[in-house]
Amino acid sequence: MASLAQAIIRQIKPCYVVPSGGVDIDEIVTVFRLQLHRNGSVRAVNLQDQEGVNPSNRDYARQVAEAARRAILRCAPLDLPGELYEGGWDDMDIGFRPSSLG
Repeated sequence: MASLAQAIIRQIKPCYVVPSGGVDIDEIVTVFRLQLHRNGSVRAVNLQDQEGVNPSNRDYARQVAEAARRAILRCAPLDLPGELYEGGWDDMDIGFRPSSLG
């Protein structure tokens, strides 16, 4: 699953716009449940959790999550290995950290 997550992040990276002005935003890990169709288009992307939110970055947590969500939608459809679709990338949780996308 780690290589699938890396492939997804690599494809989403060009569509990600880092929220400006944030303090300690790289501490935030935003976890989405990502559900994809076999052609790589997005069926659903739902926020599951955010870790690393603290008093200094709390005001930016929603912006960080929304920036990652928009990047997923902008870059779809994703090009992923068909043989790993069922039980793999058809329905998975994936975490995003601004430094991995920016």
